[in-house]
Amino acid sequence: MNGKFPGEADPFSGQTASVADELYLLAEGLCNGTLSPGQRDRLEAWIAADEEAKKFCAFYLALHAMLRWRHRPLPTSDAAGGGGRSERSFPRSGHGL
Repeated sequence: MNGKFPGEADPFSGQTASVADELYLLAEGLCNGTLSPGQRDRLEAWIAADEEAKKFCAFYLALHAMLRWRHRPLPTSDAAGGGGRSERSFPRSGHGL
C-alpha cells in the first residue's frame, strides 16, 4: 500500500509502513465483519486519537460502500415480475437507499 489516493496528500505522512498496513487491515476487517472485539477497540481508540487515521477510515468506508452499491446484485426482469432494472444506476430521488 503506497498510502496515496488520487489527488490527495499522503494520509500516512510520518507513519511507518507497518502502521499504515495495520490501519488498512483494521478498516478492511471492519467492512468485512471480521474484527475481533480487541481489534474493534484498537480501531476505535486509534481514530479517536488520530485525525489522519479518522480521515483514512472515512475514505475507506465510503469507498467500500460505493463499490458495494455499484456491484450489488440486480434483480432480473423474471425475479422482479417484469419490472427489474436493466442497468446499474443510483437512485434519482435524493432520498436514502
